Amino acid sequence: MRNKIFISHANPEDNDQARWLGLQLMTMGYEVWCDVFNLKGGEKFWKEIENEIRQNTCKFLYVLTRNSIGSKD
Repeated sequence: MRNKIFISHANPEDNDQARWLGLQLMTMGYEVWCDVFNLKGGEKFWKEIENEIRQNTCKFLYVLTRNSIGSKD
């Protein structure tokens, strides 16, 4: 069942904003997937991210800030 809100963001520039948004949504009762909560450093993560998006995500949010707009990545 697709029931999670997936938060995508520039890393690490927008970690704080993504974490804040995720916590706000969780406080309101939503299930959230965001790398700052769900991944540990050094993990192979693309397969997990793809699975979350394809199998569990009902909404996809992209955190867009001055940091991510100016990013060269």
